Amino acid sequence: FLFGCMKTSNKKELINNFFNPIQAIDYTAYQIDDNKVNLKIFYSIDSSQFMYVKESNNEYLAQIQVIFQIIDSNSNQENNRQLLEISISKDNFLDTKKSNYYEGEIDLIIENSECLINMKVIDLQTKTYWTKKQTVDPASTSSYITNLRLYQIDGENNSQVQKKVNK
Repeated sequence: FLFGCMKTSNKKELINNFFNPIQAIDYTAYQIDDNKVNLKIFYSIDSSQFMYVKESNNEYLAQIQVIFQIIDSNSNQENNRQLLEISISKDNFLDTKKSNYYEGEIDLIIENSECLINMKVIDLQTKTYWTKKQTVDPASTSSYITNLRLYQIDGENNSQVQKKVNK
């Protein structure tokens, strides 16, 4: 009788522990006219969990779609959408599982107001999808080129440096 019952906090904890291949979303923005901003989105995807199909030339190929939605924070309306179709090719099966990151960037023209980036990654072989959201305030990014991520490499272990610097 109790198999389907679960506390809500435990459910949220389980959902948060599932793998999400969207490792990072970052952005920079600059004004192009009075009310338009060029938003450059940088993203990183861990491609190790996608379904790879062995091709006739002995390469392994994963097909994914990445959808970027720009949603106005005030009206909750979609202002812009971009779809990318990406093929990830590896020479052998072991390369599909280790250090398999895809990094990219995309430019979108948006209104000069706070908005939300909704990023969705779809594995076309399994139809599995993942989402991640990021709030964007173009007014606060005008004095920055981009956010900088520092990593410390120690043998095979890589760790992101989390210390903050004032300027």
